[in-house]
Amino acid sequence: MRWKPASRSLADLAGEVMAPLAEKHGLATAQIILRWSELAGPELARATRPLRIQWPRRSDTPDGSDLPPRRLGATLVIACESALALDLQFAAPVLIERVNLLFGWQAVTRVSIRQGPVERKPAPAIPPIPPQAPLRMVSGLDSLEDDDLRRALGRLAAGVASRPQRS
Repeated sequence: MRWKPASRSLADLAGEVMAPLAEKHGLATAQIILRWSELAGPELARATRPLRIQWPRRSDTPDGSDLPPRRLGATLVIACESALALDLQFAAPVLIERVNLLFGWQAVTRVSIRQGPVERKPAPAIPPIPPQAPLRMVSGLDSLEDDDLRRALGRLAAGVASRPQRS
């Protein structure tokens, strides 16, 4: 029996590549970066980026206790465009809860916002529809028994065929 390597998702591979960079900036896991659009929501994710997690030093404790820094709660530092800073401030409690669910424990207790320009991700490119696709769709419609469905799909194929192609 031949051994075949198991296929791995791109998210798993990206996590391995990003882990050293994330740890350098205090992010305990690259999952915060990889899942930022899920954590912050699509609108906030477009205008914000997680920068680092700041863990408190023992001398930062209000009562001078010897609790380990991770038991005190960290501060998630987020870069945010000025226009959405107020929205981010209002969303901070929900964001803290989601990040802590990702960690599985009460890791983050505060959010610090750094206002300034944030590099936006380009919108994903929509591949052009090959010119043969609508013709193939129309040719397969003859086998459909439902007349209404056949007409509706024919109109759809005609609309797709008449749509100007982007390059």
